This record gives sequence, C-alpha cells and structure tokens, in this order.
Amino acid sequence: MAATITRSRWRTALKFTGAVALGGTIGLAGGIAYKFGPETVPRLVTVYSEAIPAFFDYKALQFVKAVAPEKAGVWTTAKDFDELHAKWAPRMLALAFSLRGFFLKGAQLVASNYGNAFPRVWTKASAL
Repeated sequence: MAATITRSRWRTALKFTGAVALGGTIGLAGGIAYKFGPETVPRLVTVYSEAIPAFFDYKALQFVKAVAPEKAGVWTTAKDFDELHAKWAPRMLALAFSLRGFFLKGAQLVASNYGNAFPRVWTKASAL
C-alpha cells in the first residue's frame, strides 16, 4: 500500500527546505565576504538587481514573439530589440561607472565592439 503524505507533512518538508535554502544562502554570502572581502556581496547584489531584470526583459520579448507571434506582431524584429537596447544600455553603463573596476573594463570591451558582438546602441552608450 502506498503511503500518502498529509498536508502537514508537506508543510513541514517545505519549511525545512526553506530553512536549509536560507541557511545555505547566508552561509554562501558569508563565505564570499570572508574570502573576497566585505564589499563583494553588496556589489554582487547591486549587479544582479540590474542584470536579472534586463535578462528577463529580453527573454520575455523572445518568448512572446516565439509563442504568440500573431498577438505580438509577426516576428521579432531588430526594432523590438532596439527599444530594449535603448532602455538598458544607459542603465548598465551607469552601473559600470558606479561599480568601477572589472565592470568598467567590461564597458570598455563593449565600446571596442571587437568582432561586432554588441548592438550599436550599447557601443554608442559605452564609448567615452
């Protein structure tokens, strides 16, 4: 006979899983701060608070255009992405200037556009 799992057991399991995940996250952040210095964790949070919404903005456009092209227009066009580039390029450049170091070097790489890897809007925003 198969054992059934009651609602209270599911709740207990979810609470335990959440506690383990939270503890692991706090431990990881503490380990990173210990290994790389106390300023590392706030810098990573700052980067990801901008980068993750940008990533999902681009992915949402791709998803809508792929799943429902008749509702969103025929297909994804360069104009659709140009609007996103115009929105995110200045924000990412401001982020690079505020964080300096590695991120500023990354912006310089974007500005050089070696191999035409980056859109024109991004290279114009990064060119100083």
